Amino acid sequence: MDYLAIDLGASSGRIIVVSKTNDIMLNEIRRFQIQTIEIDNEHAILKLDELINNITLGIKEAFHQYPYIVSIGIDTWGVDYGYVDQDGYIENPYFYRSLRTKPVIHEVYDICSKNHLYQLTGIQNQYFNTIYQMYADKLSDKPYKNIKKALLLPDLIAYILTGEMRLELTNLSTTGLYNPIKRELIQDIDQLTFGKGKFAKIIYPTEVYGMLKASFGYPHIPVVAVCTHDTASAIVSLPLQDTDIYISSGSWSLLGILLKEPCINEQAQQLNFTNEVGFNHDIRFLKNINGLFIANHVMKLFKKRGKPLTFELIYQEVQKVQPFKSLIDVNHHIFDNPLNMIEAIQSYCLQTKQYVPKTIGEIFRTIYESLALKYAIEIEGIYKITQQVYQHIYIFGGGGQINFINQLLADLTSLEVIQGPKEATVLGNGIVQMLANKEITTISEGQKLIQKSFGKRVFKPMDINQTYIKKLYLEIVEKGEKNVNYRTISNGKRKV
Repeated sequence: MDYLAIDLGASSGRIIVVSKTNDIMLNEIRRFQIQTIEIDNEHAILKLDELINNITLGIKEAFHQYPYIVSIGIDTWGVDYGYVDQDGYIENPYFYRSLRTKPVIHEVYDICSKNHLYQLTGIQNQYFNTIYQMYADKLSDKPYKNIKKALLLPDLIAYILTGEMRLELTNLSTTGLYNPIKRELIQDIDQLTFGKGKFAKIIYPTEVYGMLKASFGYPHIPVVAVCTHDTASAIVSLPLQDTDIYISSGSWSLLGILLKEPCINEQAQQLNFTNEVGFNHDIRFLKNINGLFIANHVMKLFKKRGKPLTFELIYQEVQKVQPFKSLIDVNHHIFDNPLNMIEAIQSYCLQTKQYVPKTIGEIFRTIYESLALKYAIEIEGIYKITQQVYQHIYIFGGGGQINFINQLLADLTSLEVIQGPKEATVLGNGIVQMLANKEITTISEGQKLIQKSFGKRVFKPMDINQTYIKKLYLEIVEKGEKNVNYRTISNGKRKV
């Protein structure tokens, strides 16, 4: 059977056909950039019409090549949403990297304290959480009085395709509006948003939103609720055990473990770990790490300068550079959404009294080593919280294909690093559709089929002076927390 996966990352989207025979095969039908409109230095909105146009064109081409597609599944990044008004009109949603929420976060805590909010939701404190975005909406001058429903991004796309309004659980769990213990929306939602009545009924993975509208001119097939949060889709593709750590490596790196129950305690809150929901109510206990967002923006800048880069070229240049010459804290706010990412990296190094990287190799070695070190430190945080021994790290997604990072991570943690499939998210999307269509009987069956079809590569740890390198990194992070502000080497500025 053939299944259509609509997979939207924060930087690019893909329309991919997932076919199951004896193995699983993928055919990328369409790839496109996620376009945003910069309103000013602090606000950006999604070009929703362009996004839907790309999705529609992808569906059309998919049916042209595969006329017997049996269902459609949608996964996207988390937290972003849009409002549908009484006439069915949808405004362009804000993009989560907008900085508009930062002034209102403390007002949210006046209504529901930071500690109490964490106890209710188990969700880490991030400026872009939906709860802060919606509160900013409530305080804004925009005319929101005609709202019918608030829908998260994958649900918004499903509504456009089917006319049905639902909220899928795994994406809802990222918002800071959902209680994973009581499995319901939090009571404070009326004060912090436009009210509980503006939220649609929850839908769960394998359930059906509705049928594809006849107006699209395609076969009348179901749009299935997969794990619509892209990380949840990726994780469901892997045969994770209790002794496994995972890293979903894309624009964001999501590092964590699978639990049966939420882990909501003082230590988890202090280390800013989050409890998001996965397939069958499993808990994705994880940490958000600013990942390839930094590298991708550097690549765009070099391309603008007439120097398009490939990962092979980057690797060659990185190999020429002395190890641990410059390091950055990838989660420092200077890297949230700077006007010039190269200057932000250079500014961080300058303000922490390090060598300032200039060449392609120096800049990317700084990013890659810092990312691997950040992973290693956060894994130590998981040890502290769980008091458990781990054996493997599964790393998957686009960033999981960077062998330099994988080997360094193995060296820094003394754990085997298993390279999962690049398209883990699409594969997870596909096997949930297979389960919904009864082509497989369990998720485990789908995971075994993925392993058979795509295999794996293992990176074994080699000796390295972990103690010295981690100490060096943590000293630089501490300097960054004390000394680094939003200045850049040039006159480019972003007020926050």
